Amino acid sequence: MKLLRWHSDPFLSMLLSLLLFCSLINLSNPLMMIGRIHVMAANSNEGQGGEGGGGIGSTKVEVNSTGEKAASATRNNNRREYSRSKPVNYSTLEEKEKRQLEWMVRNTGNLLGPESEEAGSMSERKALLTFDLMRAWSRRAARKESKAPHVVERLLQKLLKETDVGNECLKINTAVYNIVLDSWANSREEGSAERAESILLEMDRMHQQGNMNVRPNEGSYNAVIKAYVKNGGRLIAPPKVESLVSRMERSDVVSPNRRSYNLLLYCLANSSLENAASRAEDALHRMLKLYLETGSPTQKPDINSYNQVLGAWARGKTKGYERRMQSIYEELLKLPKEMDIKPNTNTFKYVHQNE
Repeated sequence: MKLLRWHSDPFLSMLLSLLLFCSLINLSNPLMMIGRIHVMAANSNEGQGGEGGGGIGSTKVEVNSTGEKAASATRNNNRREYSRSKPVNYSTLEEKEKRQLEWMVRNTGNLLGPESEEAGSMSERKALLTFDLMRAWSRRAARKESKAPHVVERLLQKLLKETDVGNECLKINTAVYNIVLDSWANSREEGSAERAESILLEMDRMHQQGNMNVRPNEGSYNAVIKAYVKNGGRLIAPPKVESLVSRMERSDVVSPNRRSYNLLLYCLANSSLENAASRAEDALHRMLKLYLETGSPTQKPDINSYNQVLGAWARGKTKGYERRMQSIYEELLKLPKEMDIKPNTNTFKYVHQNE
């Protein structure tokens, strides 16, 4: 990929300008990101949604992170105490939001524009700045008409170009790719699910070719599953999500967790497929079987798992649906006490509305 130009690349210039404009006209939104994004120490999985992803950053950051973590914890405690005693000043929040966006646009332009450093000379500080920017843009991906995922991908390409020429100041691993996947998972853009899946396949290819730093984990798969649930459509999403979960079930290195299955159950319960309810019930039983085999708390069904299947039967109203709902409800009541899964108001709503 050619080095991007801030002024000579019309797409990048237009993209960053559009993002700046769209965000500034929505500053009244109370759900906003405040202040500069903090650097995440290497080998941290925070925000990546899975195990084994590794952290983001360089070896030097890894070595020097202990004292910084303690100082950061103290600062965070002070901020929490301050926030409890001070009322929220929304004009200040808007100003912080504006400064944050200006910082993102300015530094992204510097990294990708004509004044950027020659490939292979990126410093550790610039590498950490790039990771910060990727996370910051990713968190804006859910905004209406946001093009943030494209910016996140271009920043990843910048990092890949550095590693291609042997720059040892940075480490590209699963956690870095998961930032890109999360941005597409949160995007409203048409084709975002397909783009996320193509990145997942590229990660798998890299791992198969011997790159041990990039291996799809539960967070990687769940991001793609979420993308299909959100943007795949009621006909396309169910078979795609089923295929992804099935691939995880067959894998020796990754296994579906509660989130994987619950996204699948939600997808099936809200689909327009004629046999969606029976497929959801089958997925629930596979989930329960896996938990009983592994005992892993991350794979244990919850009441939402059962409610999604009850809802699928209730919405479909196919032949014999009342009998199937009664069977699932009785199965729920007979679960071992140590699983601590009890009916709630939604459970009773589904059961009693069909009496």
